[in-house]
Amino acid sequence: MKRNQISLSRRFVNKNKEFLLGLCNSEELKDRTINFSYLDPKLMKSAREKDEEMNLDSFLEIITRYYFVKLQIGSPASDIIRYHISGNQEGIERFCDIEFPFNNQNYTVISRLFNEIYGQNIESI
Repeated sequence: MKRNQISLSRRFVNKNKEFLLGLCNSEELKDRTINFSYLDPKLMKSAREKDEEMNLDSFLEIITRYYFVKLQIGSPASDIIRYHISGNQEGIERFCDIEFPFNNQNYTVISRLFNEIYGQNIESI
C-alpha cells in the first residue's frame, strides 16, 4: 500500500464524478464518512460550515472542470484515505470530503475503482 497525494483536477470532470459516485456507492468500502461543507465570505466566518442541505446528487450537479480534486492516501494523515473536491459556486466555496480508514480492504477497493475509471494503476502514480 503506497501512501500518496494524487491531484485529479486536470482529469476529465466526468471521470472525477464517476469516481466520486463509485466511492459513495461501493458496498465494499468500510466505515465511510461523507461531509459537505461551505465557506460563504458574506458570513465573515473563517471556518467552514456544515452544509445540511447538500447531498451527493446536488454536489454532482455543481462540479465543474474548475473544481480542485485530490485523492489523499495515508498522506498527510497516515490512517486515512480522503477524496476531496472543492470549488466556487456563485461566490460560495463548496467542499465534499469522503474519508475511509486506511486499511488493506479499502485500499484494494479504491485502487481497483481508480484503475477502472482513470485507466491507471494507482501504484504507478
